Amino acid sequence: MIHLHLEIAYDSAVSITVFNHEWKFLHDDAKADFLESRKDYEKKFKKILTDGKKNGKFSFENEDIAFNIIIKMLSWSYVAVKKYHKESLESELTKFIIKALSE
Repeated sequence: MIHLHLEIAYDSAVSITVFNHEWKFLHDDAKADFLESRKDYEKKFKKILTDGKKNGKFSFENEDIAFNIIIKMLSWSYVAVKKYHKESLESELTKFIIKALSE
């Protein structure tokens, strides 16, 4: 998920901006579709977290808090694309997130 998020940030930073901020200004039908997609994304992401916890890979108390911390870090990526190479940013974020989830 980190890799895919960063692919979008580097290849289409506008998409991340819409995901983070501009969705509020979409017309009702487009907004409803967007919010449904975002719910689906969140559900899949939380399933990865929950599965990792069940398998002993991750250790956290609350999946919602863990998800929101991670998503906030990833939402910063559309700014970071101007400062860092994709591979370096992906490596650092992945290490940081995995370490945080594993302790």
